[in-house]
Amino acid sequence: MPTAEVHEHIDCPPQDVFAYVTDPHRLPEWLNTVLEVQEVRPATFEQPGQYISVSRFLGRRFNLTFRTVLGAQPLTILAETSAGPVPHSWHYTFTPEGSGTRIKLIIEAEPTSFFSLAAPLALNLLQRQVQTDLHTVKHLLEAARMASASPV
Repeated sequence: MPTAEVHEHIDCPPQDVFAYVTDPHRLPEWLNTVLEVQEVRPATFEQPGQYISVSRFLGRRFNLTFRTVLGAQPLTILAETSAGPVPHSWHYTFTPEGSGTRIKLIIEAEPTSFFSLAAPLALNLLQRQVQTDLHTVKHLLEAARMASASPV
Protein backbone atom coordinates (compact mmCIF):
# COMPACT_ATOMS: atom_id res chain seq x y z
CA MET A 1 0.00 0.00 0.00
CA PRO A 2 1.60 3.30 -1.06
CA THR A 3 2.20 5.68 1.85
CA ALA A 4 3.17 9.34 2.10
CA GLU A 5 4.14 11.28 5.22
CA VAL A 6 4.36 15.05 5.69
CA HIS A 7 5.02 17.33 8.67
CA GLU A 8 4.45 21.00 9.41
CA HIS A 9 5.07 23.24 12.42
CA ILE A 10 2.41 25.86 13.15
CA ASP A 11 2.85 28.62 15.74
CA CYS A 12 -0.58 28.07 17.29
CA PRO A 13 -1.77 25.81 20.14
CA PRO A 14 -2.64 22.21 19.18
CA GLN A 15 -6.32 22.60 20.12
CA ASP A 16 -6.67 25.58 17.73
CA VAL A 17 -4.98 23.76 14.85
CA PHE A 18 -7.02 20.62 15.57
CA ALA A 19 -10.30 22.58 15.62
CA TYR A 20 -9.51 24.20 12.27
CA VAL A 21 -8.30 21.07 10.46
CA THR A 22 -11.14 18.88 11.74
CA ASP A 23 -13.89 21.28 10.63
CA PRO A 24 -15.06 19.84 7.29
CA HIS A 25 -16.62 23.17 6.26
CA ARG A 26 -13.13 24.75 6.34
CA LEU A 27 -11.53 22.13 4.06
CA PRO A 28 -12.00 24.13 0.81
CA GLU A 29 -10.07 27.02 2.45
CA TRP A 30 -6.87 25.01 2.70
CA LEU A 31 -7.16 21.69 0.83
CA ASN A 32 -6.49 22.64 -2.77
CA THR A 33 -8.18 19.51 -4.16
CA VAL A 34 -11.46 20.04 -2.25
CA LEU A 35 -14.11 22.05 -4.09
CA GLU A 36 -16.99 21.65 -1.64
CA VAL A 37 -18.05 19.65 1.42
CA GLN A 38 -21.36 18.48 2.79
CA GLU A 39 -21.32 17.31 6.40
CA VAL A 40 -23.59 14.29 6.91
CA ARG A 41 -22.85 13.66 10.59
CA PRO A 42 -20.43 15.69 12.74
CA ALA A 43 -17.58 13.79 14.37
CA THR A 44 -17.19 13.86 18.15
CA PHE A 45 -14.73 12.11 20.43
CA GLU A 46 -17.52 9.62 21.19
CA GLN A 47 -18.92 9.07 17.68
CA PRO A 48 -17.42 8.90 14.18
CA GLY A 49 -18.55 11.52 11.68
CA GLN A 50 -19.20 11.48 7.97
CA TYR A 51 -18.91 14.04 5.18
CA ILE A 52 -19.05 14.09 1.41
CA SER A 53 -16.24 15.85 -0.41
CA VAL A 54 -16.33 17.02 -4.02
CA SER A 55 -12.67 17.00 -5.05
CA ARG A 56 -10.50 17.37 -8.12
CA PHE A 57 -7.25 15.42 -8.53
CA LEU A 58 -5.20 14.95 -11.69
CA GLY A 59 -7.88 16.80 -13.66
CA ARG A 60 -10.69 14.45 -12.60
CA ARG A 61 -13.65 15.27 -10.35
CA PHE A 62 -14.63 12.88 -7.55
CA ASN A 63 -17.43 12.69 -4.99
CA LEU A 64 -16.00 10.90 -1.96
CA THR A 65 -17.68 9.95 1.30
CA PHE A 66 -15.31 10.13 4.27
CA ARG A 67 -15.69 8.56 7.69
CA THR A 68 -13.88 10.53 10.40
CA VAL A 69 -12.73 9.40 13.83
CA LEU A 70 -11.35 11.82 16.42
CA GLY A 71 -8.87 10.91 19.16
CA ALA A 72 -8.03 12.89 22.29
CA GLN A 73 -4.64 11.70 23.59
CA PRO A 74 -2.82 12.84 21.51
CA LEU A 75 -5.19 14.86 19.35
CA THR A 76 -5.77 12.89 16.16
CA ILE A 77 -8.17 12.58 13.28
CA LEU A 78 -8.52 9.68 10.90
CA ALA A 79 -10.40 10.42 7.67
CA GLU A 80 -10.93 7.46 5.38
CA THR A 81 -12.86 6.57 2.26
CA SER A 82 -13.30 3.17 0.72
CA ALA A 83 -15.00 4.44 -2.44
CA GLY A 84 -13.71 5.99 -5.62
CA PRO A 85 -10.73 5.10 -7.76
CA VAL A 86 -8.27 5.48 -4.87
CA PRO A 87 -9.56 4.30 -1.48
CA HIS A 88 -7.36 6.06 1.05
CA SER A 89 -6.95 7.25 4.61
CA TRP A 90 -5.51 10.42 6.13
CA HIS A 91 -4.20 10.14 9.69
CA TYR A 92 -3.34 13.48 11.32
CA THR A 93 -1.57 13.78 14.67
CA PHE A 94 -1.32 17.15 16.46
CA THR A 95 1.38 17.37 19.14
CA PRO A 96 2.74 20.31 21.14
CA GLU A 97 6.09 21.59 19.85
CA GLY A 98 7.54 24.59 21.63
CA SER A 99 4.80 27.21 21.73
CA GLY A 100 3.08 25.70 18.70
CA THR A 101 1.95 22.48 17.07
CA ARG A 102 3.60 19.77 15.01
CA ILE A 103 1.18 18.23 12.49
CA LYS A 104 2.14 14.83 11.20
CA LEU A 105 0.04 13.46 8.34
CA ILE A 106 0.28 9.92 7.02
CA ILE A 107 -1.67 9.11 3.86
CA GLU A 108 -2.22 5.52 2.84
CA ALA A 109 -3.76 4.74 -0.55
CA GLU A 110 -5.08 1.60 -2.21
CA PRO A 111 -5.18 2.61 -5.90
CA THR A 112 -7.52 0.81 -8.29
CA SER A 113 -8.09 1.01 -12.07
CA PHE A 114 -5.97 3.59 -13.87
CA PHE A 115 -4.49 4.87 -10.63
CA SER A 116 -2.89 1.51 -9.82
CA LEU A 117 -0.64 2.02 -12.84
CA ALA A 118 0.16 5.60 -11.93
CA ALA A 119 0.38 5.06 -8.14
CA PRO A 120 4.01 6.19 -7.63
CA LEU A 121 3.50 9.35 -9.69
CA ALA A 122 0.11 10.12 -8.13
CA LEU A 123 1.45 9.59 -4.60
CA ASN A 124 4.42 11.87 -5.29
CA LEU A 125 2.09 14.58 -6.63
CA LEU A 126 -0.27 14.10 -3.69
CA GLN A 127 2.57 14.35 -1.16
CA ARG A 128 3.76 17.64 -2.66
CA GLN A 129 0.20 18.97 -2.79
CA VAL A 130 -0.51 18.00 0.82
CA GLN A 131 2.73 19.65 1.99
CA THR A 132 1.54 22.82 0.23
CA ASP A 133 -1.91 22.44 1.83
CA LEU A 134 -0.42 22.13 5.34
CA HIS A 135 1.70 25.19 4.64
CA THR A 136 -1.54 26.99 3.74
CA VAL A 137 -3.00 25.97 7.13
CA LYS A 138 0.15 27.35 8.76
CA HIS A 139 -0.15 30.66 6.88
CA LEU A 140 -3.89 31.09 7.58
CA LEU A 141 -3.72 30.24 11.28
CA GLU A 142 -0.55 32.19 12.03
CA ALA A 143 -1.88 35.24 10.15
CA ALA A 144 -5.17 35.05 12.09
CA ARG A 145 -3.25 34.73 15.35
CA MET A 146 -1.08 37.74 14.51
CA ALA A 147 -4.13 39.80 13.50
CA SER A 148 -5.93 38.99 16.77
CA ALA A 149 -2.80 39.86 18.78
CA SER A 150 -2.26 43.22 17.07
CA PRO A 151 -3.38 46.26 19.02
CA VAL A 152 -6.05 48.25 17.24
